[in-house]
Amino acid sequence: VHWEWNDAQNRSSLPDITQTDAEDLDGYAATFEGKLMSDVRIDGDRADFEMQVTSMLPFSDASTAAVSEGRTVPNVREHLMVQVRLAEEEEQQVAAGWKRGDSITLTGALALPGEARNFGGFDYRNYLRTLHIHWLFKVKGASSVTTVPPEGMGKFNILRWNDIVRHKLGAAVEQIFPEPHAGYMKGLIIGMANDIDPDTYGQFSQLGLTHILAISGTHVAVYVASLLLLLSWLRLTRETSLTIVLLLIPAYVLLSGGSPSVIRAGIMSMIGLYMARRGLARDGLQMISAAALLMMWWNPYFLLSVSFQLSFLVTAGLMIYMPLINRIFSSWPKGLAATASVTVTAQLISFPVTILYFNQFSLLSFVANFLLVSLISAIVLPLGTVALILSFLWMPLVKPLAWIAIMLNKLTFVSVEWMNSLPGFVLIWATPSLLWIAAYYAVLYTLLRILHRGRGDQPVVQGTEED
Repeated sequence: VHWEWNDAQNRSSLPDITQTDAEDLDGYAATFEGKLMSDVRIDGDRADFEMQVTSMLPFSDASTAAVSEGRTVPNVREHLMVQVRLAEEEEQQVAAGWKRGDSITLTGALALPGEARNFGGFDYRNYLRTLHIHWLFKVKGASSVTTVPPEGMGKFNILRWNDIVRHKLGAAVEQIFPEPHAGYMKGLIIGMANDIDPDTYGQFSQLGLTHILAISGTHVAVYVASLLLLLSWLRLTRETSLTIVLLLIPAYVLLSGGSPSVIRAGIMSMIGLYMARRGLARDGLQMISAAALLMMWWNPYFLLSVSFQLSFLVTAGLMIYMPLINRIFSSWPKGLAATASVTVTAQLISFPVTILYFNQFSLLSFVANFLLVSLISAIVLPLGTVALILSFLWMPLVKPLAWIAIMLNKLTFVSVEWMNSLPGFVLIWATPSLLWIAAYYAVLYTLLRILHRGRGDQPVVQGTEED
């Protein structure tokens, strides 16, 4: 019911305001006033950002019944994706000065977002609709844009300050690491995946390693564990430490970009810390269910996000399937057994969704994740994070840490490139049906239960902690 209600409200108001069909509004020129609602992304000669419109001044198509040329239409409620074509290189600096929360006035023309040209291709129009955006607004030159910084309470816009901090952190990473390591480390540490070298990202994607470059449960776990350790060194009580960390988790979620996977991990961590502080028993499946309901209540379109689907499926899969898979590696050394269990479980759970959206799967994905995920999450990520923090305190301490991280990154890149060069390991799959996917999980669980009971082991108790 909530989905249907939300979807029914998700429509453009401009056709009603102008009494013009949506197709006829394509190319409609106007001046819009409103508020800048996102970080400004600058790529070459184009700057993109989201805008919440509050009023419009049409200056074409004045024959419409609703508007007359030169008359401002107030109380317009429309979310636009603005694309500013920068006329000169110097305008990049001008665009970099535009910040979330600025009052903005700009002149340009409306355009309908493009649809998928090939069957199964990316549908930009449908994607923007999940963001409640129905129009592109194309502007020529930064001179057509006027911004005014907020005043009064508007200066305390949390998201505006979050953007500023993220940019400073990104600039600090660029000072510490040369390319292509800078873009890679920005994705790894602060979730700025857009700056990762496309070739590097493609190599990681083929081996199913892109989850490393998305802030997720592993990053949140490292963050929470580090804070708890630090607070224990400061001799704070357990209850006080849990409360402080619980309150700091939203700050980390914001700083890391707020992707569905990190929001999921943040909500589950906050629930877990709260229950630990109250001395209540924690059940992982109840916590992940609560996180899913909260996120879909806030934005039902999260359900369509591949990041949301993979994050919840893999996390729930680790809780349900990993106790069964643990038995397979029971004879291995404890550390290796734990890594192998997590890797195999995550790969088996993510396999149907991977072939659903990407139609390919590399058999070397198991090996790559087993060998590289622990290296990156346990060594490279902490090294990069410590180096970033120290760069604001004393730069000479940063160089040896950065050198170690760069050497490990080179080893990672070489390993990934070598594995991708091996022929015959990438399998191409047809898009499976939802029935096939459901049957896959049911058969996998049944086979693991049979294997488990065949060994004469005790009944499985589902995991109650997030991995």
